[in-house]
Amino acid sequence: MSKTELSFHEQMTGYFTWGADDPRTGEQSGKQTNSWFGFDLTIFVDDLDAFCADRNYAATVSGKYLGNLFGPGEVKLESGTFRFMSTGRGDTRLMEHRHQLEHNGKKYSFEGTKYLDDDPLQVDMIHDLTTLYSVIKDDAGKIVASGVLHFPMKDFAKLVASFDTRGPGAGWGAKMKFLRMFLRQELHVLLEGFREPPAPSNRRRSLVAPRSKLATRYDAVIIGSGYGGGAVAKTLASWRDKVTGKAKSVALFERGKEWRAGDFPDEPWELPGALQHKLNPGGLLEFHFAGDIDVLVGNGLGGTSLINANVMIEPEHDVFERPHWPSLPSLKPYFDRARKVIQPSIDPDPPLKSQVFRAAAKSTNGCTADELVPLAVAFSRVDRTGDTGNVQDSCTRCGGCVTGCNFTAKSTVDMNYLSIAERAGLEIYTQMEVLRVESNGPDVTLVVFDHAAGQERTITAGQVIISAGTLGSFSILARSQAAGLPVSAALGHRFSGNGDVLGIGYNGEKQTAQSFGTTITSVAKYWGNADKTKHFIIEEGGVPRALTALVRGLLIAAKPWGMDTNQTLTNELHEWLREKADLLGWQGRGALEHSLTYLAMGFEEKLGRLLLDGGKVKVDWQYPEEEAYLRPMHEAMWATTNAIDGTYIDPASLPGLELLTVHPLGGCVMGDDPEASVVDAKGALHGHSGKVFVADGSIVPTPLGVNPALTIAALGEYIAESITKGW
Repeated sequence: MSKTELSFHEQMTGYFTWGADDPRTGEQSGKQTNSWFGFDLTIFVDDLDAFCADRNYAATVSGKYLGNLFGPGEVKLESGTFRFMSTGRGDTRLMEHRHQLEHNGKKYSFEGTKYLDDDPLQVDMIHDLTTLYSVIKDDAGKIVASGVLHFPMKDFAKLVASFDTRGPGAGWGAKMKFLRMFLRQELHVLLEGFREPPAPSNRRRSLVAPRSKLATRYDAVIIGSGYGGGAVAKTLASWRDKVTGKAKSVALFERGKEWRAGDFPDEPWELPGALQHKLNPGGLLEFHFAGDIDVLVGNGLGGTSLINANVMIEPEHDVFERPHWPSLPSLKPYFDRARKVIQPSIDPDPPLKSQVFRAAAKSTNGCTADELVPLAVAFSRVDRTGDTGNVQDSCTRCGGCVTGCNFTAKSTVDMNYLSIAERAGLEIYTQMEVLRVESNGPDVTLVVFDHAAGQERTITAGQVIISAGTLGSFSILARSQAAGLPVSAALGHRFSGNGDVLGIGYNGEKQTAQSFGTTITSVAKYWGNADKTKHFIIEEGGVPRALTALVRGLLIAAKPWGMDTNQTLTNELHEWLREKADLLGWQGRGALEHSLTYLAMGFEEKLGRLLLDGGKVKVDWQYPEEEAYLRPMHEAMWATTNAIDGTYIDPASLPGLELLTVHPLGGCVMGDDPEASVVDAKGALHGHSGKVFVADGSIVPTPLGVNPALTIAALGEYIAESITKGW
């Protein structure tokens, strides 16, 4: 024997589910049904020197399978390989199990991977190195089951004791060589970084037209690409003259850049590069520190749909009949049209955090319903090549909705409305920031800064539809007004944060798995008050993967400002242990994974005003955090936290923080009275003969009390229909 051989024993088990194509989904479902799977293996290295020198050198495995996943009959391991810290994309290092097995005459393959994840400090290394994300495929290569296997750290000493060596150099020297290699590779990953996110198997086609195609005049130009702009773009680009069949020339200008699956931030160190600011105008996440309230919106092709939580629900219908709304027809047909394009659906396998939240909310006073919400997410593979030209992959429950979906599962505006419009002839140009519009003569002039070319351009259009989002549309009209465009004195008035209130139920007794599943899955409604302006909702949230490490640390620091709902000695000990588990890397037992995140929405009692101050948007809104509408929301979130024995934290109460809204509305509101509104009931700017329109959240004159995305899309459908009726 000329080579040193080494073998050791490893056993891993975990929950699995048939039909699940994502390991985390399979693990969660398997817990509910007690369906489990695992292996008891001997790993054999036939050449220890080669194994230590070449990260792609494979050891072989033998042994048996455990569990009840397959039912009656022996599961035979026919062959298998093990690689330690093999080469992945870039300098990725992975541990891989690849096995071939047979059960009752059918062939299967098992694929399991361990990788470092989540944390810039690697405090969760123990969790990562004992976790095998696994799938089982049939002989055609289709995933038929998935789950997560775990290696108990209490068995580590047994694993080391099982080391057996043969041949030249056998003994403790050979064993220590393997252990040194193990530790050296771990230290490399600790110091040099983590895995790269997996390349998406499916990407939406690029929708952006080459600059060489850009014309100097269009029949219509749409500014912005969120729900309002997307709905308008689809209708205008699809319009054809009934006699000649001729289309209109339509272009869309988006200030941000195009983002596709694989482009979005997935790790903590990628977040700074995703922030929008003067030096990074194409950044995805745009924070406005606007004074009396802060605002977060998305910046890119698809607008805030790129980073929202996917919720598609209608407000109570009497909202549209309240004061300050113009005379509108029934919006039901337009909501239906929007749903037909977006195709929202309910999660068929709600995550653990949703189940815990609904049970806790149901126990609180005033909760009239706890429901799953329709989401703009594909929970199974969807082939839409017939209308959008895209195929959407199934949601992986990665939790990354609000930092951007890297798996095409999220039905963002670019995936549906804009893809349909582009196929119909819409020209889409990104990194085109409209500075102002001028209306002199039959056309509208747009003054645009082309960030890609670094120069200013002038484009003319027969009609302009401003859909740059609440703050963006206000800014364009404010600059245009300063340059001489007649705009109503109501510009900037009736700004609303849609009653948004954030809350956190921290470190409770129940495990919630905060980072698993879509960001929002369910809602609790508090709609029992006879005064409907007192109604509000609370939705359960989640923490995206790229933020978990940061949030774990911040919540530990924020706890002293919270209200603990259970201060018994036993509970305090449990809370302390969970906080230490977060720091030591046992995420599943940590405080964050025993927490709930809340987003409440209601109706502010008074509204603010937008101002343009030195080029920045400011909100003049006197102390909205002291309004009485907030009190019942905080009480309900505290009561929900009490049901899980957690600590309730109001983020706005922390030093240096303000109220934050992700649903800014108003500032360019619609109405029948030109003195009190900026646009009419059809979105047309007062006094401009249907040449300039606004179609986004800025035209909404009151809070909606629910997530506004579907309402903005419906209003966009209505305004677009009104425009084309005049063609």
